[in-house]
Amino acid sequence: MESGSGRQAYILKLLSDNPKLTFTIKEIQNRFNTVYQTARTDIIGLEEFGLIEKTTSGKKKLVYYRAGMFDERVRELTKMITR
Repeated sequence: MESGSGRQAYILKLLSDNPKLTFTIKEIQNRFNTVYQTARTDIIGLEEFGLIEKTTSGKKKLVYYRAGMFDERVRELTKMITR
């Protein structure tokens, strides 16, 4: 079983490799074979760090994508961790 930080790191890798990637909570739930609430918590954590943003698509479906300041936020967070 993968930890929250492991799942979040994998999501960040996907976004780093594919800047135009969009995803839903359901897609993350399915990719990691986890419950909806766990996928939602992982995504909200990334959103709180300013790494991803969301928009609505269709009938109130939330779609998440790489934040405009993604690279800068990753550098800042990396500096904080390595201190």
